[in-house]
Amino acid sequence: MPVTVHGGRALLRAACSSSAVLLAVLVLLGSAPLCSPVRAQGTAASPVNEFLDRITADINDLRYAEALRRGRTLAPSADAMPLAQRVRWRLLMAAAFYPEPRAVQGADSALAHLVAALRLAPDARYAPEMRWRGLDSLLARARARSAFVVLRAAPSLRIGARVAAGNLQAVATRPVHLTLSTVDRATGRSTVQDTAFAESVSLSLAAHDDGRLLIAPGVYDLVLTAVDPKGGEPVTVRYEMTAEGKLPALAPEPQLPASALLPEHVMPARRSVIAKTAVFTGLTLVVATAARGDAALRDNFSTDARSYLVAGAMVAGAGALLTRVKGKPIPQNVAANAIARARHERAVNAAVEANRKSLASYAVTVRIAAEPH
Repeated sequence: MPVTVHGGRALLRAACSSSAVLLAVLVLLGSAPLCSPVRAQGTAASPVNEFLDRITADINDLRYAEALRRGRTLAPSADAMPLAQRVRWRLLMAAAFYPEPRAVQGADSALAHLVAALRLAPDARYAPEMRWRGLDSLLARARARSAFVVLRAAPSLRIGARVAAGNLQAVATRPVHLTLSTVDRATGRSTVQDTAFAESVSLSLAAHDDGRLLIAPGVYDLVLTAVDPKGGEPVTVRYEMTAEGKLPALAPEPQLPASALLPEHVMPARRSVIAKTAVFTGLTLVVATAARGDAALRDNFSTDARSYLVAGAMVAGAGALLTRVKGKPIPQNVAANAIARARHERAVNAAVEANRKSLASYAVTVRIAAEPH
């Protein structure tokens, strides 16, 4: 559907853009050239970047009100922009809200845009030509507010035992304790993949490790957690990750059920201990109650409370004795169980070794979402 530009200057073809954001920007630009089919949204030649260049020029020319006016027109569609353009728009809005003249500074609005930019890109910086001491100081304040963290990865990774260094990078606003984990959405199983203490560091992701399967084909949450040594709540970001590959046949790890083992001790005479405890406890209470002199004394005074404490202690002691006493060992059963445990350990080691050989050539292709969910 053609769009009429203000003043009747030209008709733009809507098919020229697949995004409502780009179409709106073209209308605002008016004289901007038509987009080419080979241009990709978010590239240096995109109409959105051209519009952001206009805002940059307004700020450099000290036309802050005009920069804010242009920037606000992008606000309703900002979430549809590629990540790099969103970060740049936030930084430009902050710069427009916080010029050098104090009379027109909006520190709170600028700080809100800077915090939003750092949440998207913790290492965000201004270009040298836009920097000045006050804006740098405000950016430092935003960086000190929270330990924001993001994960950056190649669109597709082929991983086996370890991923190549540099293909998976964690970036935070300051040095933090980082933990990278995978959570299988089908089973809920969580596996710690790598840890580090840094502001920017390459992390490893493994499909298997020492005969253990870590990532099978399926859908996962790739979880990056940052713990600030200065305190505060941990910051966690989750990225959807899909793993594609062919899983080799793996031997199940043998189990040793308790029913396969023989009793190793003669059961102690528990009934005798219980009976004796009941008799002595009852005698204690009877003596404390009945053997208290004449009838007048028994009628006027209740039973001494210490007798209940003594009876309770006797019961507790008997219970502890019953749980600790194992009874006499049965040598032949102990020897038979030792043989069974050794046989089970050899079976487990054999299964682990077989799985290690099967997994040696196993690899999956993982695709990680560009932004957290």
